[in-house]
Amino acid sequence: MASNMDSSINKGSDLVIEFSCFSCQENGSNIEAEFYCLECSTFYCSKCVEHHNVLNKKHAILGKEYISQWPESNVGDLEQCQQHRKEKLTGFCEDHSELICHACRINNHQKCSDVVFIADKVKDLHQNADFNKLSAIVDEQNWRLMYKIVGFGENMKSLEKSYETILGEINAFRKHTNHSLKKLEKNTKDELAT
Repeated sequence: MASNMDSSINKGSDLVIEFSCFSCQENGSNIEAEFYCLECSTFYCSKCVEHHNVLNKKHAILGKEYISQWPESNVGDLEQCQQHRKEKLTGFCEDHSELICHACRINNHQKCSDVVFIADKVKDLHQNADFNKLSAIVDEQNWRLMYKIVGFGENMKSLEKSYETILGEINAFRKHTNHSLKKLEKNTKDELAT
């Protein structure tokens, strides 16, 4: 009973958590992280770190006693809430057309009628036929671009060969012209000498 109460308190309270457990956040809860994995660059609560340790026995885990070695935040710049810097954007308020974090939802969007998790929206998007069409168009355009890049590379090689050939012809013409000028100069000097 106490664990159900704890989870509802964590979901509904205004408690600001400095480091949130990544796994719990993915499941819609905001539980404070107690461990940080150096290899995964991920934060874990005491429950989730047990699962992590079963799968990743050789990873270096830092507890809160080493918090000075933890990164400043567990959120990347693109995922970071502008209002709550250490919170990850996890939802979208359709009423305000705004990306929100867990703290925003509690503080500013409790009365909003249409707030969805980003993960759920992405699932819906992947199942949408328009997304599949768009994906096919992007793949086709990517293929065409790659084909043009290959063609451009072949054209560059052809131009480089032409450049070398023309440069060789210019050098040969210069040698022939210099040879002719030297011969003309010699003949002129010989005639003037006689």
